[in-house]
Amino acid sequence: METKKEKKTNIFIIDDKPKNIQVAVNILQEDNYKFFVSTSGKNVVSKIRDIDVDLILLDVMMPGINGYEVFMDLQKDQKTNDIPIIFLTAVTDSESVIRAFDLGAVDYITKPFHPKELKARVKTHLKLRQTLKELKEKNVLLEVLSTKDALTNLYNRRFIEDSLKRDFFKSQRYKTPLSCIMIDIDNFKFINDTYGHQIGDMVLKDIGKLLLTSSRKTDLCGRYGGEEFLIIVQQELENAAQFAEKLVKIIRNYSFVYKDINLNITVSIGIASFNEEIKDQDELVKFADDALYNAKKQGKDRFEKHNRLEYEDFKI
Repeated sequence: METKKEKKTNIFIIDDKPKNIQVAVNILQEDNYKFFVSTSGKNVVSKIRDIDVDLILLDVMMPGINGYEVFMDLQKDQKTNDIPIIFLTAVTDSESVIRAFDLGAVDYITKPFHPKELKARVKTHLKLRQTLKELKEKNVLLEVLSTKDALTNLYNRRFIEDSLKRDFFKSQRYKTPLSCIMIDIDNFKFINDTYGHQIGDMVLKDIGKLLLTSSRKTDLCGRYGGEEFLIIVQQELENAAQFAEKLVKIIRNYSFVYKDINLNITVSIGIASFNEEIKDQDELVKFADDALYNAKKQGKDRFEKHNRLEYEDFKI
């Protein structure tokens, strides 16, 4: 059975003396290390930015472009500015050491190399680099989890409410169109009671997928709670109503099939749009919810627009 190949650890060594590079490579030689080298600071950034480099060993005293200048060039590029850099030099005066750390170097190793010291420091900083990478990935995951509903992968209620608050303020200030679409699955309690919550969860997942695939990239789809969903669209009422009509038809015609269970699922939708008489985003949601309630009263499997004077009834 073929095993997955271990990812190589890429180390880039920059030194104007090839002999020094060879000594470092011989000391650090490990099965999972891959070395890239340069004997000049010229064009180093363009070479490194195309490689997934884990650590850079950088000589300070080089003709032309010295190590400090190379370091500063690496710091200016987004693809290279987070790579840990260890300075290599025969110069040991305190001013040079302080300058290296002030620039942001993670370590400073003197020549000639002491093999055990070089190995230990490289391993320490590679381990720290890996730890920071894992922490960054976990932070990204936590950020996603804090905004998404785990079941449907739509935005969660907190995120969708915060987004609507920002969009409502934008509409108030710049008079941009904004509509709130509330969606509720018809007879969902019957589905859970008859077929169980596992089937109910499958329905919720499929509804979530349908809402995402039917929406534009600029629309925000969220699970508002239970079997209720909310979509924020940057559209006037009439355009939002056309979108709602499409959603009603898509869900009505979709095959919700789970093993030997074939369900006919429909939704009711309420729509409310921003106007200057609506005081805040909570009132906008309330108006959309009122329209949704009216859609339920009118027989379900339909949508209703909220009108401050009267409800306008739309049959499909």
